[in-house]
Amino acid sequence: MTTSTPTAPTLRSQRRSAFVRGAALTAGLGVTLALAQTVGVPLVLSGSGSRIPNATLQAYNTAGGIAAVLGNTRSGTADAAVVLSQAGTGQFLKAFGPNGGEHEFEIAANGTVSLISPTGQLNVQLNNATGVVTARGFNNRSDRNAKANFRSVDSEEVLDRVTRLPIERWNYRDDQANVQHLGPMAQDFAAAFGLNGGDTLSINTVDAQGVALAAIQGLNARLEERGARIQALERQLAAFTLRLNALERAE
Repeated sequence: MTTSTPTAPTLRSQRRSAFVRGAALTAGLGVTLALAQTVGVPLVLSGSGSRIPNATLQAYNTAGGIAAVLGNTRSGTADAAVVLSQAGTGQFLKAFGPNGGEHEFEIAANGTVSLISPTGQLNVQLNNATGVVTARGFNNRSDRNAKANFRSVDSEEVLDRVTRLPIERWNYRDDQANVQHLGPMAQDFAAAFGLNGGDTLSINTVDAQGVALAAIQGLNARLEERGARIQALERQLAAFTLRLNALERAE
């Protein structure tokens, strides 16, 4: 018994039929699909919309504009693997929990990314308009087992450098006029402490916290030293007072 092998036109017809049935399922969403039949040659089911040759799947809105592009089938090309487009006013992307009701992730049309708890609380947000990250907290990795090249620190020297560090009020050039910040410049911080690989454009939060803690220890050491000197002077004064009183009584 022999079986016949479908000819190329027959295979293309079967594929097209399957793709058409899949496309029909999306009709209610107002999109059409274009799937790659062979590498670099998308199979077009709609005459509208431009084509990206290396895509494996393209979705178009009813106006013929690209809504989504998935996959890059040709190595060595600069095409993105996933492209999404939002021409409306709603969110760019939303994701929900397993029950469908928990709104847990979204990307706004301006690029702001938000992670939302199942109860609707904002956990993390990267605001693309202001550049501000909002979160409940941030845990810097600080496990001793993850670190190396330990060296002791002269906390009083750190304190001296902090006292000489220029601290100013300022705002970013693209901030609103009423937004003010307080702190050093990255160039001055790098010149004073030489941390974070010589980065002169930013201040690592780990380094800022470490410098602050070391300076506090240095200040505490000086206060303790000064307190000890004061106590010694007080003892000397008390001794002089006793001798003076004794001399006065002897007269």
